[in-house]
Amino acid sequence: MEIYGKNFQPPRCPRRNCKAHKGYDNPLQWSKWGTYTKKPSGQCIQRFKCKVCGDTYSRQAFNWDYWLKKPQNLQTLVMSAVGGACNRQVARILGCSSTTVDRQLARVARQAAIFHWSMVEKAAPPTEIEIDGFETFELSQ
Repeated sequence: MEIYGKNFQPPRCPRRNCKAHKGYDNPLQWSKWGTYTKKPSGQCIQRFKCKVCGDTYSRQAFNWDYWLKKPQNLQTLVMSAVGGACNRQVARILGCSSTTVDRQLARVARQAAIFHWSMVEKAAPPTEIEIDGFETFELSQ
């Protein structure tokens, strides 16, 4: 059976009270700590142990759909919201409360903002800039 997250190296400890929550100083501060199998999908997930705080966690702790009961609904939710559907209509489609839709959209928005800023930080500064439209029509109109 294929182990999900086998080659994954955790960038930090997911526990907020751990000293390594901001990031590990070296790779020796964590170790692999067995696996577990998800019941619904039968997928085998890699577990890790933080040597700073001694707590264990899995690869799943770094997924954007961590702790969701029905992660498969997120695609429908996002596509409906982008398509212009109101939250109450999306709630009817998914068979859930409109407050659930509100919370999940806020969650997706936070993850999108984090992804956007991580890409902006990695992007190289532009080397060439084109500026157009230096003409003014202030007095001619």
